[in-house]
Amino acid sequence: MMCNTCKTSFKQENNLYKFINTAITNTPLWTYYNQPLTMEEWDRITEGGLSNGEIEQAQKEELARIRDSDIQVFMDTLSTDNPMLPQINSVDLLLKKNEHPILELENITLQEPRAVRVSRGGYGGTSIRIAKGITLHTGGTRGRSESHDEIRNIDNGKLLITNKRIMFLGSNRTTNIDINKIVSIEDYLDGIKIQRSNKQKPEYFIGVDNNSITINIEGRQHNVLFNGEMIREIIIGRLN
Repeated sequence: MMCNTCKTSFKQENNLYKFINTAITNTPLWTYYNQPLTMEEWDRITEGGLSNGEIEQAQKEELARIRDSDIQVFMDTLSTDNPMLPQINSVDLLLKKNEHPILELENITLQEPRAVRVSRGGYGGTSIRIAKGITLHTGGTRGRSESHDEIRNIDNGKLLITNKRIMFLGSNRTTNIDINKIVSIEDYLDGIKIQRSNKQKPEYFIGVDNNSITINIEGRQHNVLFNGEMIREIIIGRLN
């Protein structure tokens, strides 16, 4: 089909139309050359509008921007005295005076560095008999042993963060960390690494992303997976 006025031609395919050619050089139609669109979309494009696909993509990008902005609002509360976290009514441990729970996470793996020793074998060399009762040994090397640290899974359980401590409750191991003895915290997508003053090697708490929270910002709800940065902010906010 062709417009007799502007000589713009389209090729019909079912209920859609492909732009083929036009006598108008300065037109946004060329951006959509040979794309099957509805006539409503073509009318909108000639007036400076967008196709349905572009509108849908713009809406997705706007929703993603709003989600990111809302998550940042949530993040900004984590280091404050009033973090946007669900209230915990009871925990499995006895708390100290003036201690209250802030966050409890399930299915957390405690990891620690463990020394691994690797032995590298030596070579006995070559034995050459040069005379009766005399043998010459050449080319031998001694074996040696080398040691290095590897991060190993220690236990699996719960991680409880209070305003005073970080506690790991595993099936075989319980770890109790005084927040004010933490020297450094390194965050990852799935957990954190903690170095404390009274322990030589660091401890890793992995699997925080096995837990999620539903946040509500001005009526907008988002389900958000926890990550190491969030846990780090919660802990930093409790440091004295």
